[in-house]
Parts: sequence; structure tokens; C-alpha cells
Amino acid sequence: MTGLRIAALVAAPVLLIPLLVACQQELPVAVTAERGQVVFSVPATNPPCVNEIRVAPASAPKDSVWAVDSSDSKHCHTRFAYGALPAGFTQIVAAEPLKSGRLYLVAIERPGAMGITFFEPGKADGSIERDPPAN
Repeated sequence: MTGLRIAALVAAPVLLIPLLVACQQELPVAVTAERGQVVFSVPATNPPCVNEIRVAPASAPKDSVWAVDSSDSKHCHTRFAYGALPAGFTQIVAAEPLKSGRLYLVAIERPGAMGITFFEPGKADGSIERDPPAN
């Protein structure tokens, strides 16, 4: 993977995945390509910590290709490499290989906040798009 195409979703217009719950604050999520790996990051906070991460194709948001969760408030992570199990987390869905040129979404949740960002692995130019994908 040499780059990513990223589209940040400011507000979810539809119930994309079961993680979405009313009255949650927006959690900014960044996606980068680092040494051939897709890495997700959120702002550093003290507890509440990130407790769930799900990645799915944008065209099938309920079909996770990687999912992890945690109830461990002792390990507050801010960076997550796709497919790597962070300390204190349990793997719910084993990571499937990401397909170059396919649009994915990542949803990261912590109590009271959630963020969703779209990304497309494998783009050579690493371009970033700020608009959500067209329906």
C-alpha cells in the first residue's frame, strides 16, 4: 500500500452500523498509511478510552472486515494499526486483507463519542478528500 484516499464523514445520515447511538459526540478519526500499513488515530484522552473499532466496506457497512473491542480502561490507545490487536482488546472479527481501490469505513467508539471516516487503501498519490462518498 503506498497511500490512502480518505473521506471524513461529519454526520452519519443513515444508521450505518450497529455502533451508532443517539446523542454521541463526534470523535475525530484520522487515517494514514505508514510503512505499508493502514493506521487509525484519535485524539489523546484519559478515560473514557476507545472501546470498539470496526472496519467494513462502505458498500456493506454491517459486514465488518476487522473488529475489536475492549472493556479495559487501563489501556487507553490513540493509534491502531489495521489488523494488529491492541493490548487490552479482544478480536471480534479477524482482519481480512484490504483491497486496493475499495472504499472502506472505520468506526471508532468510546463512551459518549463516536467517529466514522472513509478511506481507500492503495492509492499512489495519498490524496485526501474531505467530502463523504456520494450515495
